[in-house]
Amino acid sequence: MAIHPPELVVDVEVIPDGDSAPGGEVGTRAPRPPSPRGEPGGDNARFTRRALLIGGAVAVGGFATFVAASTGVMRAISQLAGNGGVAQPTVLALGEIPVEYLQLYMASAERWSPGLSWTVLAAIGWVETRHGSHPTMISSVGAQGPMQFMPATWAAYGIDADGDGVANVWSPADAIAGAANYLYASGAGNPATLRQAIWHYNHDWDYVDMVLAKAAQYGSAAANGIPITVAGVTGNPAALLGNPRVTMPARAAADLVDPRMDPRVIALLEAIAQAHSYNIVVLATGHSLCVGGGNSAPCNVSNHAMYRAVDISPVDGAIVGANNPGALAVVQWLASLQGPLRPSEVGSPWRIPSPGHFTDRFHQRHIHIGFDSPV
Repeated sequence: MAIHPPELVVDVEVIPDGDSAPGGEVGTRAPRPPSPRGEPGGDNARFTRRALLIGGAVAVGGFATFVAASTGVMRAISQLAGNGGVAQPTVLALGEIPVEYLQLYMASAERWSPGLSWTVLAAIGWVETRHGSHPTMISSVGAQGPMQFMPATWAAYGIDADGDGVANVWSPADAIAGAANYLYASGAGNPATLRQAIWHYNHDWDYVDMVLAKAAQYGSAAANGIPITVAGVTGNPAALLGNPRVTMPARAAADLVDPRMDPRVIALLEAIAQAHSYNIVVLATGHSLCVGGGNSAPCNVSNHAMYRAVDISPVDGAIVGANNPGALAVVQWLASLQGPLRPSEVGSPWRIPSPGHFTDRFHQRHIHIGFDSPV
């Protein structure tokens, strides 16, 4: 049975003006067991479907659009098998998948399941334990670890991928490699048998559709025209300059194409524009050198001055404030990110119990998003 952490629920508190908050060896390919968790579906199918439709990949306000389990999923199969680890991660993938897991998904697909896209492995990791974020990673029937293996299945397909001499179901490196190994033995490297291979992982066709839907979200960067590099993040300024949902002054447009502009900021702005309209108030040009105002060094230099921050308002046609649900959805989504696109600082009118989020009298009418370190 797939297990999931609780759905994202962020408590918020509006702070009035004047208040502030502290800122190895290939595993033996034995005959296929029923599935890694030894269940032929049942409640698992209904529960995971609810998690995908309601949880929305812990996305808020429509950032993760559900791909219908029908013709859209079938079209995606040709992109998810036969191409190995070629697919580039989307903004959603970079936001949801911890860096360590993203690297392991990519490397494991290429090594242990030739012809299988890493996005399928990542999708299974999301459905099962939200990339290892479940508190116990033990299901009600005894499936264990980030990829949810039953002991008998692990004994047949487990791999010592990290080279420590033990095939450990609790090790992300070993578990993800074991999942790739099991999928390969089930025919996942061939587009014609990909669906059947995922079904062997969990005997439920709804589960198969959900995995393929999520995989399509994780690996559609090329289709979205979002260039992403393996070593880091590359935003696409043209996608913002030509987007009718996004407005900005001329100085901000110039900053977007400046080579100093942090690509993570651009990538986040692209993602936000998928679900919301907004105005870019300022990037670098026009903002003070110092945090809190002033342009005289020495001071606490603002991330704006380093081309690593942005302020946005209005959002969805209204000034950012306590009564703007679209702006709140943006801030909550930023709080849910776990990968390299997670900002170091988010200032807003709301007190969000998440690292880097803050509120004070200077951030009651816009959302500030910034990164403390270079890419």
